[in-house]
This record gives sequence, structure tokens and C-alpha cells, in this order.
Amino acid sequence: MFSGTFFPIDILPTWANLLAWCLPLTHVSMIVRGLVLGWLPGGWEWSLVYLCLAAMIAFVTALSLMKRRLVK
Repeated sequence: MFSGTFFPIDILPTWANLLAWCLPLTHVSMIVRGLVLGWLPGGWEWSLVYLCLAAMIAFVTALSLMKRRLVK
């Protein structure tokens, strides 16, 4: 709902706009929309970096939680 997939996030209140930019789906929507339409918006590189960092953090977190669960 806050990712900008169905409606622009610019119309959201400030708190919801900030929340939207923290969600990974917002960045994915922006990159995919740009690729489909044939133009990439400014700052797409930072969205890609954000997605890579979020994926690495999620992977490390999942791996450590799984190891802790399997060691029990």
C-alpha cells in the first residue's frame, strides 16, 4: 500500500512517504517501472544499492537465526 505500486507516494503524508522509502518494494517498483517504460528515474543507482544491502542484511539475519535454531 505504501510502496508506490498502485498510486504515487508523493501524495502521501510526510510520515507515510518516509515509511514508503524505507520499504524495499518501493525501490523495486521504481526500478521495474523505469525499465518497463524505457526510462530510469534519477537515483535508481541508490535504490539498487539499498536493495543489495537489504538483501545482504536479510540473508545474514536468516542464516544466523537458522543456525541458532538448528543447533538447539
